[in-house]
Formats: sequence, structure tokens, C-alpha cells
Amino acid sequence: MERMIRLIVADDSPHARHGLCAILATHPGVEIVGEASEGLEALALVEAKPPQVALMDVRMPVMDGMQATRLIKDRWPQVRVILISMYGDYRRAALESGADAFLVKGCPAEELVTAIVGPEPIQNIDPAGQSFSPDLVLEAIPGKPKEIPMNDNPWHVENMARAQRERVQEEMRQIHLEDAVLKRHAERRGLLVQVWLLVQRWLEARRQHTVQAKGVKQQTLQAAGTKHHVVV
Repeated sequence: MERMIRLIVADDSPHARHGLCAILATHPGVEIVGEASEGLEALALVEAKPPQVALMDVRMPVMDGMQATRLIKDRWPQVRVILISMYGDYRRAALESGADAFLVKGCPAEELVTAIVGPEPIQNIDPAGQSFSPDLVLEAIPGKPKEIPMNDNPWHVENMARAQRERVQEEMRQIHLEDAVLKRHAERRGLLVQVWLLVQRWLEARRQHTVQAKGVKQQTLQAAGTKHHVVV
């Protein structure tokens, strides 16, 4: 009986998360026991549905992948953690956080599956360099054709398959780029909100200071008026 690898997948992008699950569904030795959209959810899954491997994005809200990795390794050192990112610059920091492996999003499916199950024969992977199974990933992308037109010419079939694979790969690249842009906008918006709150606090403090100053001035004038009245 083939051994099953229990896996959780954590990525704040639903597109990327579903794409990863579609890729890994092609391997019979992988069982996805849960999905998370940020680090705290991943920790809860590790505790509730103990996996052998945790596949997590580096950049996530609430708790990022590297913070979650440190906590997982501290409490469940037997869990293998694989961090992924669009940016290869995170490799060193990811490994220093305790991750067992680091992968760049868009890497060949064979590399992804090997990182999870080990160097075993990979099924449903095109030896010509396919990065994922097009049929399964197309299920997660609305509006894409689910069948490749066939005819009696094998070269035509191969060319059609290659063209469809390239279309899907380009779609996945665009999804990753859109996710990165949205993350940057969210970070900038959060910074603007913090600045706005600081300004509001400063204005409120200034208003309270003005009110207090007016009160002191009024009390001083009243005291001065009373003293003058007594003297007269």
C-alpha cells in the first residue's frame, strides 16, 4: 500500500491556494487535510488535523508564513514545513525561520511534489517540462476550455496541448502578479489608516489642550476680578 502524506496548504490568495491543491491532487500519495488563508489558521489546522507536511506562503496577513514556521517547529518539530513565495529573495530568511525547504511559485510541478513526498516517481507530470496538470488547473479557472481538440495528426495534438499549457501558465502568472499588487495596496492602505489615526489623536490632544488653556485663563480672569472688587 502506497504511503499517504498528510498535507495542509496555507495561502491568502484563493486562486493560488486552489491552484496548488489542483497540482497536488494529481499525486495519489498526497492527502490534503486542510486549507488556510493565514498563519494562525495554519497553526489551528496543524493542531486539529496533524499533518506530516505544511505548505505555506511566506507573505500572509495576521501571521506570515515565517512566523507560523517558527511556532510549528517549536511545538511540532516532526512536521515538515515548505515555504513558497513569488520572490526568491525570501529564500534565506525562510530557511533561517526553520523551514525545511523553500520554493518559488511557478516552479515545475515535479519540484513541488518532490519537496513534499521525496524523490519518488511522479505521476501525471509531462517530462517535456510541464509545470502543472492543465486539465486539473483549468477546473479552478472559470471560462477556460476543458478539452483539447483532437484529430488524426499527432503533431497537431501535441502543438494544441503545448499551446493550452502555455495559456494556463500565463493565466497563473497573471494571478500571482495581481495578488502581489493587491497585497501592496493593502499594505499602503494600512499605513495611511495608521497615519490618519495619529493625526486624529494629535488634533484631539490639541483640542483638549486648548480647552484646558481657556479654562485656566477664565479662572485667572475671575480670580483677578474678585481681587479687584475686594480692594475697591
